[in-house]
Amino acid sequence: MRELQLRGGLRVGRINTSAPLVKLTVNHQELEIAAGLSGHFVFRPEDIIRLEPQTIFPVLGKRVKIVHRNPDYPADILFLTFRDPETLITDIRKTGFLAGANPELSANDERILEKQKSASGFPFKTLFFVGMVLLYNLGPLYYLISSGGDLRMEKVGPYFSLGGLLLVTIGIGLLLSEPLRHWAFRAGTPRKRMNTYIYVVIVIGLWAALINGIAFGSLTAG
Repeated sequence: MRELQLRGGLRVGRINTSAPLVKLTVNHQELEIAAGLSGHFVFRPEDIIRLEPQTIFPVLGKRVKIVHRNPDYPADILFLTFRDPETLITDIRKTGFLAGANPELSANDERILEKQKSASGFPFKTLFFVGMVLLYNLGPLYYLISSGGDLRMEKVGPYFSLGGLLLVTIGIGLLLSEPLRHWAFRAGTPRKRMNTYIYVVIVIGLWAALINGIAFGSLTAG
């Protein structure tokens, strides 16, 4: 078998791409997974430690986990398939791709796997994330306590807008300050992944400031 092509799904960390949107292509030189916005991954034989067959549920829970030593890729890359995972791995082996795989773990491999494990979870340190949530809610909480629980939007809205602007400020600070990123993110988190979450914080902050500002303006104008 010179080349194997198969449609399926993909799970990268907590992100799922449903079948048949993912294309798996394997030959003796490389294993390629093309999943559109979810990612594009190309492995050489020497990148592979092993392929693990997994069956979580019959029919819909079949997948092949790619255990690899590429430090730039996430740890959890799973190709989702309707086929028997062990049969699929056998077919991949027939392409000659796995002939160059090395299942032996070196000290450097151990470090890479540990780095992948650290980077695959929630990237923010718990204390920093809790602090962001508290800062966003601090103004509204202060107002609600001091006002005896007044929930009128025209009164509490500006405090939520202020909280949103604080999130935007934090996000910009994270983009510009390496020491702040070091304090905010778990060790081993890739910069690209940091930026993704930073932009999410900024977008949430802008959305909160804008929506609450518009609501406040319309209510006071009325």
